Amino acid sequence: VLFYSLCLPFGFDFLYLGRYIIFAVVFCVFLLVITLNIVLFFINYKINMKNQENKNQNKLNKMRNYEIMFIVKTTIGDDEVKSTAKKFQDILTSAGASISDFNEMGQRELAYEINDLKTGYYFVITCEASDKAIKEFDRIASIDENVVRHLVLNIEK
Repeated sequence: VLFYSLCLPFGFDFLYLGRYIIFAVVFCVFLLVITLNIVLFFINYKINMKNQENKNQNKLNKMRNYEIMFIVKTTIGDDEVKSTAKKFQDILTSAGASISDFNEMGQRELAYEINDLKTGYYFVITCEASDKAIKEFDRIASIDENVVRHLVLNIEK
């Protein structure tokens, strides 16, 4: 009490000092809680991103049944038609697909003219493939100038 009464004339009050200490402690605890929440948020975010990557990877590797039809130009020779069909079979099998049926339907008339063509060689492939294999087939079929049209259907069994 004597020390406290001696300090009052100099403007030093321990009660105010105690309030500032309590405020400082509460503020430090508040900052600590905010920091922990931010750290936990980023840890949770990273875990969720890994789970999302695993789901996407599983989705890409999942094998599904597909029926693929593509039409090859008739203006090229028979050897080139067969080599184009063989090339698309090889694309699927090299990407891990298993071809269960390959049907060469032969030359047929198109429903409407496509690039001044009235007929085309039709091929149908039934296979079990991953999305990766189908995307690769679709990419190459879109680029290949011997293929007039192609269609990929997912068959639910």
